Amino acid sequence: PEASAEERRLLAELREAMDAEALHASTSLDTERKVSSGSALCAFVDRYLDLAGLLAAVPGHAARVDLAKLLLLLPRTRPRFYSISSSPLLAPSRAALTVGLVLEKTAQGTTRRGLCSHYLCGAPVGLPVLASVRRSTFRLPPDPAVPILCVGPGTGLAPFAAFLDHRIAAERAGAKAGRSVLLTGAPTEGDVIYRARMDEWRAASRAVEVHVALSREGARERVQDLMRRRAEEVVRLVLEEGAWVYVCGDARMADDTCEALTGLIAERRGTSRLEAKELVTSLRDAGRYQSDVWGLTRFFSQGTLRFENKAAAQTREWINVMLAEGGKRN
Repeated sequence: PEASAEERRLLAELREAMDAEALHASTSLDTERKVSSGSALCAFVDRYLDLAGLLAAVPGHAARVDLAKLLLLLPRTRPRFYSISSSPLLAPSRAALTVGLVLEKTAQGTTRRGLCSHYLCGAPVGLPVLASVRRSTFRLPPDPAVPILCVGPGTGLAPFAAFLDHRIAAERAGAKAGRSVLLTGAPTEGDVIYRARMDEWRAASRAVEVHVALSREGARERVQDLMRRRAEEVVRLVLEEGAWVYVCGDARMADDTCEALTGLIAERRGTSRLEAKELVTSLRDAGRYQSDVWGLTRFFSQGTLRFENKAAAQTREWINVMLAEGGKRN
């Protein structure tokens, strides 16, 4: 429903009050030299990111808010998307999820709880949940004999749990099994999820390999370090054995993984980094490099890569034209 004139006026007043609070917060922080002006704005947004915080900041206006009308003005809660971490071969009528409980403390000491993750965590068994299954492009190769390389630390392990369960079930049903190499990680051993299932996967199939990096214990490694320690094996798996590469996790990890693979290809095959990037891009275009990533860095990285490739192609074309004209003059 459209907002009435009174509701629009109230929203405008709240906006003005918020702007005034933002200006005051920014001026105070700058005066006290606690943070830069840019950080002051971030601090204000961090304080008043949710509606409850805004209303608490302007109690004189908040007292006039009609809760029922306010709820009508609010946008619908957006759906949360989770990777399914179970195989339809093992549980055709059930979908398992791997959900990280979001609990963050801001610089101002405010605790924020993830809306959906806490709802699911506190839901009693048997409570109906509004959910639907979407068709995903993050899929295994049609042929189970094709090897796969999976990179996903933390809850990025979710789809790969489904992948390995699916491949093991297919192998038990008589399908030829290709190598399934999983590189995952966690801060400490206590943070590793599905540790028992990892042992089960290894015991169930010789084609399954699982390697875990701990970033705050022992060698203090990340998944990219696992790739570098197995550089020749990784490059051979992808370029010679035709493995499909899958990456799942946050955007920064995905970019670091792409850069690590690019560097390994350039180093092990004696090519330029640009040529290695073009090769990785060709894998992505062919569907052999797939990513299930949350965050924005991935899009910036891909856009930059494509811009670099286009610029390189234009440069080569210009050089070829110049050489051709030079040949004609000679």
